[in-house]
Amino acid sequence: MQMIDRATVPLLIGSGLGLILVGPVGAIAVLGCNHTIGMIGLTPLTLLNFLNESSRVGILVKDGDALEKLHEVDTFVFDKTGTLTVDQPHVVAIHTCSANPEAYPEAEVLRLAAAAEHRQTHPIAQAIVAAAAERRIEVPQIADAHYDVGYGITVRVAVDGTGGSADGSADGVVDGAADGSAGGGSRLVRVGSSRFVEMEGIGVPDAMQALHETCQAQGHSLVFVAVEEQLVGALECEATGRAEPRRVVDELHSRGMKLYIISGDQEGPTRALAHDLGMDGYFANTLPEHKADLVEKLKAEGRKVCFVGDGINDAIALKKADVSVSLRGATTAATDTAQVVLMDADLGQILTLLELVERLQNNLNLNFNVAMGLSMVSATGVLFFHAGFAVVEAVFAGQLVAGVGIASMPLLKSKDD
Repeated sequence: MQMIDRATVPLLIGSGLGLILVGPVGAIAVLGCNHTIGMIGLTPLTLLNFLNESSRVGILVKDGDALEKLHEVDTFVFDKTGTLTVDQPHVVAIHTCSANPEAYPEAEVLRLAAAAEHRQTHPIAQAIVAAAAERRIEVPQIADAHYDVGYGITVRVAVDGTGGSADGSADGVVDGAADGSAGGGSRLVRVGSSRFVEMEGIGVPDAMQALHETCQAQGHSLVFVAVEEQLVGALECEATGRAEPRRVVDELHSRGMKLYIISGDQEGPTRALAHDLGMDGYFANTLPEHKADLVEKLKAEGRKVCFVGDGINDAIALKKADVSVSLRGATTAATDTAQVVLMDADLGQILTLLELVERLQNNLNLNFNVAMGLSMVSATGVLFFHAGFAVVEAVFAGQLVAGVGIASMPLLKSKDD
C-alpha cells in the first residue's frame, strides 16, 4: 500500500494537466492510468511465491512482518548452547572433592548428577544422563525436584531409590550420611552452576575453585554436585560446536552485520566461542530475564536486532527482538514464539533466508517500477496522443500479465542450474 500511495500525488498532478490539455474526459482517463493499483493483488501473489520457495528449502515463516523487518536487520544475536553449539555437550571429566572419597567416587558423583537431571530436557542434563548410560550406571529414584531456571536443580534421593553405583555398592551411600554411614529418609542433592552452590551456601574448596578457573579458561563448563551441605564433586562438560556457524558468521560480517552471543554459560566458554567464531561481542552469565534486557539495550542504541535461540530461556528475548528465529528441535516455547523456524536445524539456512528476502524485495520493487513505467506510458498517451479508456485498460491488462510473471519468478536457483 505504501508503494501505491507514492503514485497518488503524480497521478493527481497528471489529472489536473489532463483537464487543461484534453478536457474532463482526459482528466478522468488519466486517473485510470494508476496501474500501481494492481500491486494490491500482485503483492500477495509475490508473498505466496516466497512462502512456497521458503518451505521448499525448509524455512517456515510464521509472521509476514518479519520479512520486511529482516530487510532492515543490522545486528544478529545468537544464543550459545543449542544454537551455536550442538544441543548436547559431552562430559569429558569427573572430579571428586568429598572429604570421604570412598563414599563418593567418580561413578557415584555421576550417578547422583544423573539422578537429579534425568527428567530434565536441557542440553547439559542430557549430556550427564548420556554419560551415565555409557557407563551403564543405573540411577536412583528421586522426589521433590525443584528447578531454579538458570542456576540448577535440587532433588531428594529416596531411600528406596533403585539403581547402584558402578562398583555395585548399595544405595545406602546416597541415603546415608556424608561419611558413608547409614541414614533414614532421603538425601538432598543439588546439581548446578558455581553460582547455584554459592547461592545455596555450600562451600567450594580452593582446589575446586582453581579447577573452575582452569575450565573457564579452556572454554569448558563445570557442573557442581552437592549432597546435603557438602560439595562432593563436579562434572566437566565441553560444548561441541556446530560445523556451519563459522561460514554463517563470515557471510553475515560480509553483509555488514554486527554479531553477538548471549549465554547463561560462564565467562570462559562464552568468550572462547566468541573469539573462535570472530564475534563482535558476547554477554556471559546472563539470566533468562536479562537476555531480553540486553536485546532491548541493543534496540535502544538504534539497532535492528534478529535474535536466534532455541531454549525455553530464550522465549522472552525472541519476543523482544525485531525478528526472531529458532530451529527445529528447539523447545516448544522457542518455536511457538519465533517468527521464523529453520526446519533443517541448520544455521546456514539464515543465509538462504536473507537471500530469499532480498530477492522478494527486488521482485516487489521490479513489479512496482514496471507498473509506474506503464502508468506513465498510459498517461502520456492520454495527454499527448488523445488515447482513450480502451488504450488505458489494454495497457493495464498487459501490466497485470507482466506482474504475474514477475511475481511468480523463482527466488532461488534450482539445484540443477
